[in-house]
Amino acid sequence: MLDSISEQLHACQSALNLYIDEKRSIFPRLYFMSDDDLLELLGQARAGAEGREAVMQTHLKKLFPGITGVRLGPGDLSITALCSQYDETLQLDHPVDIDCPVEIWLKNLESEMRSSLQNMILKCVVASSLQDQDPFTLPAQILCLAQNVRFTEQAERAITSKELHKLKANIEKENSYYAAADIEDESERYKKQALILQCAHYMVVVQSLIDSNVVSTSDWLWQKQLRFYLLNTKEIVAKMGLAQISYSYEYLGVHTGQFVRTELADECFLILTQSLHLGLVGNPFGPAGTGKTESVKALGGLVGRLVLVFNCDEAMDAECMGRLLTGLALSGAWGCFDEFNRLSAAALAGVAHQLAALLPAVAHSARSGDRTATLNGKQIKVSPWCGVAATMNPIGRGYGGRRALPAALGRALRPVAMLAPAPPPLAAQLLAARAVPHAPRLAADLAGVFTLARY
Repeated sequence: MLDSISEQLHACQSALNLYIDEKRSIFPRLYFMSDDDLLELLGQARAGAEGREAVMQTHLKKLFPGITGVRLGPGDLSITALCSQYDETLQLDHPVDIDCPVEIWLKNLESEMRSSLQNMILKCVVASSLQDQDPFTLPAQILCLAQNVRFTEQAERAITSKELHKLKANIEKENSYYAAADIEDESERYKKQALILQCAHYMVVVQSLIDSNVVSTSDWLWQKQLRFYLLNTKEIVAKMGLAQISYSYEYLGVHTGQFVRTELADECFLILTQSLHLGLVGNPFGPAGTGKTESVKALGGLVGRLVLVFNCDEAMDAECMGRLLTGLALSGAWGCFDEFNRLSAAALAGVAHQLAALLPAVAHSARSGDRTATLNGKQIKVSPWCGVAATMNPIGRGYGGRRALPAALGRALRPVAMLAPAPPPLAAQLLAARAVPHAPRLAADLAGVFTLARY
């Protein structure tokens, strides 16, 4: 009798695994949910209107990190708009029907989110200037991307016409316009800060071009910058060095652009983009607090990617890592494996084989969009938006549980050493973004106060 019960349980488990795999194949982001959470989601979705509401309140943010809520249409049978923090809203071009299986409407929601965001971005980019259209009425993500596209166009025109000083003056004028804007709404205040931070980065870039007397857009000092282009009035791509990365139109919410660009951050961006182009794993490493994971997330946000951070430890085995890599490959997300060298030796060996299968497809897919890979015994189609990064702390030096990577895995990683940035410049930019007068002097005083308070 026990043998019979055991066989029945095994048959049930096999059928359940097939059922879960079928749902994940329809909507790949479900690979990033545990089996228990996925079964809870599917169970709630079968409970009618109340179940759908529970799904949107409990699980939607796990699948779409930039979305904190939705607006429903008549009868609560469709989604008409997406909401982020501080009540920022993205209106969908077409309502998404939710009176159907949960994996179907989630897939339709993802597609409509990308389509609506793309249409809105293209309309904004082709407009004459941000100031002409009251920029604070648009989502922060659209404002930042449109500003990046315009800066690239203006900078290349200024380089060829030798008018970089004029461009710098125009950027300072734009920065003053944003700083002087009287904003009370919290969402609009975050948008204002993001635009000011980007203007500060532009001024640093233009000044470096002036100091180096750059007169050609093929100069390496310009080519190594992260540049944004509108191709054929319908597609936006980012270029940096050898890499060309298509924008993926993931709605990221109001926190887009809340990142201070430093020289080291740009070097990290360069390593990450070239690694992606070559089909390798970008590997920021260094002590805690140096911005390794935040740099990966910031770069992903600049190119419209869903960036998922996975905290590694010895409990994660090769099968778990294979499931996550499969989800990344199918969904086109970026995976940042934090504290990568905390994985067990057996898991690292398994990951080396999985990356050996995936990374060539990532490099090929980034160029042609047509390549498959075999992971966990299944052949899958790799999205052209897929990417993998790994961050690590040093072995020893107070970081327990870290281990050296096997040689086969080490060859797939392209490291970049990260150091703690100097506090005064960071504080100065953050204060300036909040329109605080005399920001550099105040930042130096604040840095001195906190340095003294440390002892």
